[in-house]
Amino acid sequence: MLENALLYPRRDGGWRTILIGGILSFFGFLILPIFLLHGYTVRLLRSAALDVDEPPQFNDWGELFVDGLKAFAINIVYIFVPYVLVLISVGLTVLVGEAVFGGGAAVAGLSILVGLVAMVFLLVVACTLPVALTNFAVEDRLGAAFEVKKIISAVFTREYGIAVLLSIGVGVIVVVAFTIVGLIIQLIFIAAILGATGGAGGDPTMGLGASFIGIIGFMVMIGAILIGIFVGFYIHMVVYYLLGQGCGPSLVSTPQIESSTSE
Repeated sequence: MLENALLYPRRDGGWRTILIGGILSFFGFLILPIFLLHGYTVRLLRSAALDVDEPPQFNDWGELFVDGLKAFAINIVYIFVPYVLVLISVGLTVLVGEAVFGGGAAVAGLSILVGLVAMVFLLVVACTLPVALTNFAVEDRLGAAFEVKKIISAVFTREYGIAVLLSIGVGVIVVVAFTIVGLIIQLIFIAAILGATGGAGGDPTMGLGASFIGIIGFMVMIGAILIGIFVGFYIHMVVYYLLGQGCGPSLVSTPQIESSTSE
């Protein structure tokens, strides 16, 4: 499963898709690209669940945008509304604790307890949300994202559990790799600056060389960030392919798979 996931984004001219996805991610601050990326995630989950070999493309932009809006709404229901309820619960806990215990350590303990419960709840949501989005993608109905019984059944399958663990593993490896690369770039940059200035007590006339190296270092940093954006989208495709593949067998009926294959 992992090998297929790592190769999946590159199949059938996938580099064009990665390029577009990276550009949309870079311009995410304009808001509109965020909805397009959400829409592409829906397509990605649908393709993975239906076991399509090639990744979906960025086309039919209107449909992509509408699917992105729906996916964004599903995210709000699954994440933000419960998050607000958690905040309310924390507030009530503090108020009740002060009224009953008069504040102090007891209230702090209750707040910590509620915070731990909130963390567990958010972890459950993080595992459930991709399945809800996949069911919405496959059924092409907004209500499908809230079919609780079907979604929970898919969450507790062996295949989806493996997919989640593999996704976490990929994420950890990427974070560690980026951290190491970032540290190496910083060390090289610092060493170059010290070399140009002759060390901490170096000749001030070497400031021009240090400035030049500083510019080069800044350009390298910008380049690393840009590369990181495209790599990040690549990993996004890998992770959501894994998750879609993991829950797909539980969400997709056999006739649907056969019809998709015959096409």
